[in-house]
Amino acid sequence: MQRQATAESSTRTTQLRIRDGLLVVSGYGVRINVDRGHLTVADGFPDERRTLRLSRGTARLKRLVLLGHSGTISLEAMRWLHDVGAALVQIDADGVLITVSAPAGQDDPRLRRAQAIAPFNGVGLALARELIRLKVERQWELLDRLPVEATTLPELPMVLSDVERASTVPALRLTEAHAAKAYWAAWTPVSVRFAKIDLPRIPEHWGRAGARVSAISGSPRKATNPANAILNYLYAILEAETRIALLTVGLDPGLGVLHADLTARDSLALDVMEAVRPEADAVALDLLQRRTFSRHEFYEMPDGTCRLVAPLPQQLAVAVPRLRRAVAPVAELVARRLAESPTPTVGSSPHANPMVVRPARLTLPTPLTQSNRRAALDAVRVQPPPKPRSRPLANNSACLACGQVIAGHHTYCDECRAEHNEQSAQQFGAAAVERLRARRAVGEDPTATPQARAKQGRTNSANRAAEAAWDRLHPDKLDAAAFVVEILPALQARSAHALSRATGLSVGYCSRIKRGELVPHPRHWDPFRQGWSSIAQATDDLQQDFADSVVQV
Repeated sequence: MQRQATAESSTRTTQLRIRDGLLVVSGYGVRINVDRGHLTVADGFPDERRTLRLSRGTARLKRLVLLGHSGTISLEAMRWLHDVGAALVQIDADGVLITVSAPAGQDDPRLRRAQAIAPFNGVGLALARELIRLKVERQWELLDRLPVEATTLPELPMVLSDVERASTVPALRLTEAHAAKAYWAAWTPVSVRFAKIDLPRIPEHWGRAGARVSAISGSPRKATNPANAILNYLYAILEAETRIALLTVGLDPGLGVLHADLTARDSLALDVMEAVRPEADAVALDLLQRRTFSRHEFYEMPDGTCRLVAPLPQQLAVAVPRLRRAVAPVAELVARRLAESPTPTVGSSPHANPMVVRPARLTLPTPLTQSNRRAALDAVRVQPPPKPRSRPLANNSACLACGQVIAGHHTYCDECRAEHNEQSAQQFGAAAVERLRARRAVGEDPTATPQARAKQGRTNSANRAAEAAWDRLHPDKLDAAAFVVEILPALQARSAHALSRATGLSVGYCSRIKRGELVPHPRHWDPFRQGWSSIAQATDDLQQDFADSVVQV
């Protein structure tokens, strides 16, 4: 009993948070159930558990994303989520989408009938062509951020022309494959930055995006490097959002127009995803270009597959609202195109032809984008509607030197930052001295020009006049040993820049004073002797100026 009490007391409990209607649950022993009408959620690890208790009226929950496969969820909890209109998404640790449970949306059989016959009446080809056109256009917009020469890529109008000329779905797939080959070739040199201490410990091919096709599976599945593992995880999130969007607008995710019908595959969801994949690519590219990773954030399986390690999957799940907003207009576009297509309808009388082609003439709501509602409000709107904001993805980064994961988008942790700044200052100083020596060797001394000589003369004259005036007001000579004994030891705790701001002396002069090479004139002793008040005030003023500038921006 004593051991059990000690173990329980060592467990730290924090609270889960809902942001943008999103709740991400992960870890071991996940428990989701209903207690006295409230949804209770618990996740985390043995030494750190997270909990949350939600009420139906104030939850404002849109997505419950469950990462992993360890835990339990009750039937009553699933009913609770259905009642409040929240969707449940489960993604396994290897990035495979396991299940999506979403409330039913519009239910119109005429729309589903139009969807079922679209591959056979030309509507499916036109719709597939439009989705591929959107995909190619967005991919080529993203190429500006990739390290590739424009001369190595086909022109966008030529690619779009090939898309328009495709007369069959197989021909359209072939055209899209050629465009995708050029697009992913531009991704190959994208670098993945790891901490310096981790470089000898990671596989060499982890350092860049490489080929999109895995050497293990012969397809994008089972990625063998971090970049493609991140892309696969984002695509799983996008697939879940696409399924939910199609169900909301009243379409069947399984009846596609571009992807072939296969057992246990949502072909229409994959079709719609094609137009939105560049958005997930942009999320991954933002992450790769901004973050430094630690080797502890990835794990190489025995077969060579690269798998993400917590908390990176939770950070990627933050992209759910952004991907949801990207897929919403495309899903409604597909529903609108199908609703506008001619469909066979049952005759109104027993003698009528039961397969007469008539326009469906469906008036579709826009539950995803609310565009119908916004169009009605635009007529009376005084100010433009606010633009949606996206939270930054993965607000953590690994220290470039030691690999420790730190909060915020910092390059180095506190300990390594001081060492890095010192090394940079030394390298900069040595480079400056070498540059000055090289210029002097060819007769270009920047300190010997007439302008520099005149400036030095004015500065020296002003300093001599100030020293003479101070000596007349203070006839008692101060001993230089007093500065060395009383003031110099305290200078070691401050940087040369702080001393320069407090005294008005140059940074190089203050550096020589700190090293004991020089003793300044007594007129400069007061800022050092006054208990560092002026230095502290100068530092506070600098920090306040920086904070004010950030607020203004």
